[in-house]
Amino acid sequence: MTALSSNDPTMVFESQRLYDKVETFEFGGVPDGVNHIEFGKAIIRRVGADVTILTIGPSLYPSLDAALELSSGGIEVEIIDARTLVPFDYETILTSVAKTGRLIIVSEAVERGSFANTVATNITRLAFKELQAAPVVLGAPNWIAPGADMEKHYSPQSHDICNAIFSDFFSEKRINRRGGRGWDIVNMAKRGF
Repeated sequence: MTALSSNDPTMVFESQRLYDKVETFEFGGVPDGVNHIEFGKAIIRRVGADVTILTIGPSLYPSLDAALELSSGGIEVEIIDARTLVPFDYETILTSVAKTGRLIIVSEAVERGSFANTVATNITRLAFKELQAAPVVLGAPNWIAPGADMEKHYSPQSHDICNAIFSDFFSEKRINRRGGRGWDIVNMAKRGF
């Protein structure tokens, strides 16, 4: 409703992956009446102290699943739902990163050239002293999106998020890897992927 009540042009990206999701954050479901989401204001969907996950779009749901799994291993994840990209809320992320020292940005967009990389770069500049490790961007690989039967290998899933968090932030705690995202970034770049 915020976009409809504004005089500014607005672009909305809608993911088909959300069509079967029900409202889980508002007690009692979607509220009646007109509801406005404040543009440029991210929201914390889960509080944690060890890692910040910034989600863009439908990546929120596998991130929530990953947070439950990580919690059972003693890693508490704070999850931020960006909700809007322009304007963008750096303050909420910076406050969280100051607490956790670690940031992973999860999006279904292709990693190469994505907005998530811009955010990672800016957080590195703005919170360099607070970071315990470089921010990680987890998105889709740089190739053509496959059909629905291969979707789980293309879009980041909860096990991909867990793998990234363990390998980049808590390598001493990881027992086994699941999924197929053990990509060699340097070799892939040489090959043009």
